[in-house]
Amino acid sequence: MPYELDPDFLQAVMNGPPMTPMAPAARGDHQTRRTNTDAGLAAMDARLPEHAEVERVDSSATSDDGATILARWYRPAHADDAT
Repeated sequence: MPYELDPDFLQAVMNGPPMTPMAPAARGDHQTRRTNTDAGLAAMDARLPEHAEVERVDSSATSDDGATILARWYRPAHADDAT
């Protein structure tokens, strides 16, 4: 299955101010890769408009090396808590 971004998401990201390019991480430099990925995802998330009909719940998980990883769940704002 090919990877494809949601067209609404892509439009929101493309209409925002230019994103600052990041220097690529050296082979095996997982910390720089994680830092760059976190910054890129945060920049994309900041460009998305809020929608009253969508609830966003943030959780986190801790990796084996102690890093905290954001896990974000989106669902309809009035969804039953049983889902």
